[in-house]
Amino acid sequence: MKAHLRHCSLTVPLILWLSGVLFLITTALVGCGLGRRTDHPRLSLQEREQVAVAIATDYVTDHDLDRAKARLAELGVANPVQWIVFLSERYIAEGRDASVVESLIALSQGLGVRTQRMTDYLVASASTATPAVTKRTEQTGTEETRSLPLPDSTSTFVPPTNTPVPMTETPVPPFPTPTSTVTPVPSPFAVARKAANVRSGPGTNYPIIGAAAVGDRFDIVGRNGNSSWWQICCVKEGLGWIYAPLVDSGGNITTVALAAEIPPPPPTDTPAPTPTPVPSVDFRIISQRMWSVQENGGSFDGPSLHCGYGHDI
Repeated sequence: MKAHLRHCSLTVPLILWLSGVLFLITTALVGCGLGRRTDHPRLSLQEREQVAVAIATDYVTDHDLDRAKARLAELGVANPVQWIVFLSERYIAEGRDASVVESLIALSQGLGVRTQRMTDYLVASASTATPAVTKRTEQTGTEETRSLPLPDSTSTFVPPTNTPVPMTETPVPPFPTPTSTVTPVPSPFAVARKAANVRSGPGTNYPIIGAAAVGDRFDIVGRNGNSSWWQICCVKEGLGWIYAPLVDSGGNITTVALAAEIPPPPPTDTPAPTPTPVPSVDFRIISQRMWSVQENGGSFDGPSLHCGYGHDI
C-alpha cells in the first residue's frame, strides 16, 4: 500500500510538469503564427501595391530574397516578378519618393530583372547625391560617415590660412599605367521596323492588346521558348508580346530569360458540323412510245383517217 502511494506521489508532479511544457510549446507556436494564413485574398490593387512597397523596403534592410519571394507569392498576383518590374517603371514615371523607387528597383534586381529605365534612374540619382566625408574616431578606432551639404549661392567664402606644408617628392613612374575602359552594354531593347500588333501572348492566336508604330522602342523583359516572340514593356502600362522578325533588337539580348509565366493560348472555335445533304427529286424516262390514232382523238373511216381536232387525212 505504501509503495502504491509513493508511486502516485511521483506520477502527479510529472504529469503536471509535462502539461506545463505542452502549454508553453503551444503558446510559442501560436505566437509565431503557425497555422495562420498570411495571404491577402481580399486586398484591393492599391493595398497590394502598399504591401509590395513594404516587402521591397524590408528586402533592402534584411536582403532576404527568399522571404521577399514568399511574401510576394502570398499576394496572389499572377506574375510577381513582372508586377514588381511594372511597379518600378510606373513609380519612376510618376516621380514617386526616391527611397520607395530605389527599394522597388533593388527588389527587381534581386529577382533578376533590371530595365534600361531603372539604370537611367539610378545613374541620375547618383549624379545628384549629397557628398559624404568619412572621419575616423580616435577613441574607438571606428569610422563614421557624415553627409556634407552642397554649397548654395548664399554660402560665404572663407579664405584658407597660410599653413606651410612640408614638401615631399613623389616618385613619378616612367610610363603611365594603361587602364582598360569597359564599354557599358545597354539593356535589351526592341525597335519596330514596321507597324506591328502587340498581343497578350506569343502567337497570332492571342488577342491584340496594342500596336507598335515604326520606330517605337520597347524594353525586352522576356522571350518564348524558341525566341520567336519578345515580351516587351510597356504597352498601356502593362506587358505585351511582339513578333521578333518585325523588330530590330539591341543590347545584350543573350541575357533575356524565358518569360516567367506564358499565358496558355485561347481555345479555338469548334467547327460547325456539316449538314447532311437532302436528296433532290429528279425525273427519269424509263420508257417511251407513240400514241395511237384513237388515243390522240382520231379514228379510221375506211381508207380515210380522221386525226381528231378537225384534221382529216
